[in-house]
Amino acid sequence: GITTIEKPIIRTKFKRLQETGMEAENYFILHFEKEEKFQGGQLTDARIYGDGYDFQVDVQEHSYLAEVKGIRKPKGRIRLTANEFEKAKEFQSDFILSLVTNLDDIPKLVLIDNPLKHFEFKKNIIKNEIIEYRSLEDLY
Repeated sequence: GITTIEKPIIRTKFKRLQETGMEAENYFILHFEKEEKFQGGQLTDARIYGDGYDFQVDVQEHSYLAEVKGIRKPKGRIRLTANEFEKAKEFQSDFILSLVTNLDDIPKLVLIDNPLKHFEFKKNIIKNEIIEYRSLEDLY
């Protein structure tokens, strides 16, 4: 028979979420400028800062914060981190929830400014114990 070799990167739910996020972000990078609001905009990648938004889009003198979320189907729910929620609250109409829907088929970008005004969010407190493993000896 055919032996299948298990790949080391396991398809966990978390990994699937990460992939969805990355696909959505890539789609956003390629298509953001087609949106009227962002036309002629300068994109700054803010993902590495983990500061509650993915990109800053500067259009003339105006700065928008874009948080990109991906949805596999034509519609679905999203989750915001505490950080993202706080930024949305602080920046209101300058915080643009940039939804990339229908990722599994023909993706579509939908911009929603001030998402907290348009949608209801329920606070979820996730208790997870942080477990870490420390080396017993000095390394090198």
